[in-house]
Amino acid sequence: MESGENSESDNEGILQIARSLCEQLNCASLSPERLSWQQEYGHSRDRYGNPLGPPVTTHYPLFWRGVLIINPVLQDRLTIDELRPLIASSVVYYGQLISRLKRRMALLVLPVILVLAAFSLFVLTGRVIPYLLPIFIIALLVPLVLAAYSSFLWSRKFMLLADRRVAEQFGAQPLLETLRKIQRLRDSDEKEEKMAAWAWVEHWEAPSVENRIQNLETDHVSSRSSS
Repeated sequence: MESGENSESDNEGILQIARSLCEQLNCASLSPERLSWQQEYGHSRDRYGNPLGPPVTTHYPLFWRGVLIINPVLQDRLTIDELRPLIASSVVYYGQLISRLKRRMALLVLPVILVLAAFSLFVLTGRVIPYLLPIFIIALLVPLVLAAYSSFLWSRKFMLLADRRVAEQFGAQPLLETLRKIQRLRDSDEKEEKMAAWAWVEHWEAPSVENRIQNLETDHVSSRSSS
């Protein structure tokens, strides 16, 4: 669902912060042209004009094709200053780290391509032997499953790394305070059984709010101990 309840000035303020962070973090090419509050993203639309596609994680803003996308469950519930460290982490992830994730995924997909090429060669030369088919299928499925599982783990790992980089540059406290507030908002929605409660469902590609808080607290304690 796409929403536009925020005032134009608020939306413009959020956009300006995002653009400033992109410049500050050397990710100018990521600078968004507009802001959108929606629960899913993609080119497809339902009959009401709402985007259809992968979900937008409630606590992790998304940069996609020149658009900064934030889940509307946070709309009017976080101040611009509270959104700032949240957006900063997304800038680091999408502007600096996601290319590393894509390179690792490419290495995992390579065996799948080789298996498909070998199978195609057997088909074209008429050498397909029935008892080899299960071997081909297994050889195809194993790297696919490993690639999918690894992408989950790596995306979470790099998001947590983005949080730590933001903490190093801007301090851990602002991001921790925002994440704790998001945690309280979620718990409040679930306790009061509001309709918004279902929107807090965690998604496989991102760490949970608790994981992000624990990651920052652990790193913060380690930094203090070493100093």
